[in-house]
Amino acid sequence: MIDIMRLTPEQVERFIHLQSIIDRQAIDRETLRRQRDYYDGNHDVLLSPRQRDFLGLLVGQGNDATWSFNLMRNVVDTIRERLCVVGFTVDGETAAQEADNATPEGELADLLWDWWVENDLDTLQIDLYRKALRDGVAYLLVTWDEEADRPVFYVHAQDGGLEGVTTHLDPETHLPQYYAKYWTTYDPLKPGATGKERKTVYLPGEVRKYQRAPGNVYGWEPAQDPGDTSWPLPWLGADGRPLGFAVWSFRVPGGSELSPSALALQDSLNTSMLDLLAAAAAGGFPIMSVEYGENVPAPPATTPDNEEDEETGIELAPGRLLEVYGGKLNRLPPSDTQPMIATVWTMVSALSAVTGVPAHRLRPFAGAEVPSGEALKQLEAGLVAKATERTQAFTAPWAGVMTTAYRLAQKYSTGDLPAIATPRIKAVWADVNTRSELLQSQVGTAHKALGVPDEMIWQKVLGYTPDEVSAFRVSKRRDQAMQVAAIAASLRQATPTQQAPVAPANPAAFTEENQT
Repeated sequence: MIDIMRLTPEQVERFIHLQSIIDRQAIDRETLRRQRDYYDGNHDVLLSPRQRDFLGLLVGQGNDATWSFNLMRNVVDTIRERLCVVGFTVDGETAAQEADNATPEGELADLLWDWWVENDLDTLQIDLYRKALRDGVAYLLVTWDEEADRPVFYVHAQDGGLEGVTTHLDPETHLPQYYAKYWTTYDPLKPGATGKERKTVYLPGEVRKYQRAPGNVYGWEPAQDPGDTSWPLPWLGADGRPLGFAVWSFRVPGGSELSPSALALQDSLNTSMLDLLAAAAAGGFPIMSVEYGENVPAPPATTPDNEEDEETGIELAPGRLLEVYGGKLNRLPPSDTQPMIATVWTMVSALSAVTGVPAHRLRPFAGAEVPSGEALKQLEAGLVAKATERTQAFTAPWAGVMTTAYRLAQKYSTGDLPAIATPRIKAVWADVNTRSELLQSQVGTAHKALGVPDEMIWQKVLGYTPDEVSAFRVSKRRDQAMQVAAIAASLRQATPTQQAPVAPANPAAFTEENQT
């Protein structure tokens, strides 16, 4: 294991540049390109020359044939739509209570969610998970915005050759030693600023910026941007210790959801759909034949345009009148499309088995075929297990991202922060199970009977966001205060007024002497 922080500056330079070449070469860019193209539906269609001639403009011509019955987007998005962070806990606390009894942990949980909302991470997390599930890994960069006085976050994809991020993992521990981001500059308003290749290397305690320099021994030279005070830039916390990585990887266990087997089945599915399309076209515009008797001479080999240098043929189209002399016009029967339709759905079932995505998410269902209730829950058990595995894999990166953001705030923020030495931050995920409102309410009732706090039920069982939970909490306390006030008012009205004793008209009549 190499401790990169113990190397000399010259050794670090050599290690980074040489290892970056190896890391970039290790990426199977052809597979990565195919995964991205198949997700977008921009991939080749396997057609023979006869199929191209027959299907014509329906699928495109030549190398522009891009028609496809693409299900790869469904494979990725069916899992992605179940991944949603709805809050954070700090040392087990979900959010701050009332101002008079707030804890630093609860205040930090609220602050983390404020950063989440201000950065629109509800939208960014969709892009993050989509890139991760498609490519096998995606990256989130966290840095500080002095003007906004808060951390900011950027989503990056894996390096595909032109731009993106790579990771160098230690061969023994498989832990990251540094991250490298590649991109090309673009500034149309500044002459000569567009088209420059850049590289930024993120180490635990510093940031190194480079630009392409073909004459340099490593092909890169140090670069500084406006506002940079040194090279390399220190990446240290308020305590002077390294902040850790500014980039965090969200890696999918087992790699991309678009495996080679899934892509091969997609190709087969396209072929089956094209066969079905050709058969349907033959049914709508059938092939005609002219049968002549033995004594009828063959017709001249001419086209409707009387161009003898081209192939002869009969043009058939709706509204066209065809007249044949001395022959019999026959219509060739179209193929039965039912076996082809069965083949298509067989391919879809095979794709479901390979990807773990339920078949009803890949093909349309109607009427009594639509699964529901317990049947739907059983059908989606595998999908739920896969989504749960992804949330477990992504929980640690989110903790790292938010811990780095908090340490950045400790150093650069001008506002007051809750003081916690080593916060244990954990992401709270929305329930990945197939949701049933009736079932969820029953589960919430059962948790309530066991004494689980309302805030935990609202957020973890019912899936409400921290903002919604906070609103519920305020509403609940207001209702409780109103109930206490109403009870107090009722007690005051129900209690009889205690009257003073009435003095007798002749007190002497009640003395002991008069009683005897």
